[in-house]
Amino acid sequence: RSKKAETHFKSILMSESQINSGLDKQSMKELANLSQLALGRIYYQEKRFQESISSYRQVSRDSLSFYDSIFEQSWAFFMGGYPNHTLGALHSVESPFFAQVFNPEASLLRAITYYWMCRYDDSRIALADFSERHGDAVESLSTFLDRQKLSAETAYQLFENLVSGVSKESLGVSERILKSAAETPSLIFLRNQYASLLSEIDLIESKGVNESKKGVSKIVAYADPYKKLLRERIGISFLGELRETKAQYEQLYSQAEFLYLELLMSEKEKLLGRELHASTKITRVDLKQRVGGWAKKTQSWDQSDKNEYWWDEIGFYVYNVEPMCGKDNG
Repeated sequence: RSKKAETHFKSILMSESQINSGLDKQSMKELANLSQLALGRIYYQEKRFQESISSYRQVSRDSLSFYDSIFEQSWAFFMGGYPNHTLGALHSVESPFFAQVFNPEASLLRAITYYWMCRYDDSRIALADFSERHGDAVESLSTFLDRQKLSAETAYQLFENLVSGVSKESLGVSERILKSAAETPSLIFLRNQYASLLSEIDLIESKGVNESKKGVSKIVAYADPYKKLLRERIGISFLGELRETKAQYEQLYSQAEFLYLELLMSEKEKLLGRELHASTKITRVDLKQRVGGWAKKTQSWDQSDKNEYWWDEIGFYVYNVEPMCGKDNG
């Protein structure tokens, strides 16, 4: 029921709703960010790519959803016919600011974008990057899941070891994968609940009730089942995210293999003076192309010797790449 959802999300963004919400300023801001993210997804689903891009770009950079908004808009750029903006968004996604995020799909989308621009060497490099950056990590995860036979409790212990700073070697699996799984919205919600409960227990133990320590032990004991329940839910959710990561990578790997075959066939056709899927390839782009809803601040990125990234430029990169369709690929 996309239309009804769109109406409700838009109502959240109205100034009157925000003034009368009763939420504190920070909570209201994050609710607005989540609404923009949801609208971006609705518009993308309905193939309204310009509106999708515009909504994604309203998510503020201090939001927990900022990374998701940049990556998801890269797909909206691609589907909307803006390959240079796609590559620019992916440049932000793969910056050192998000080095701990495990997202093999970004490398694959880069390869796909270059493929449709007939830049086959660049596409091949992106495919190699997909395998080299993520393959070993997923293989270690697969081995780990098969060997450990994790339960909800042992999965929680793994999660606790991660957040408490246990060494990478002791974790037994890629820290990047674990952190990405631990920072999904479902885990963040459960983690906040658990942290709030522990904070309340600590406050009662240290301050008592009405400045009295009488009966504190019973109150703390009363909270034990809730602690156990939340630990179990965190463990189940964490384990589910790890298994989903493995399944998604396997699906992406199959797509990468298919793309590699397409690359080989395309290169063969090019040697014969033809272009595979010529009618759907991107033959030209306007390098001064502007996107509706794009902020005035734009930066056309060019590879520098220093390879610098600046936080205020993240989300504003635009590549300057011409398609090679119909041209000599050498």
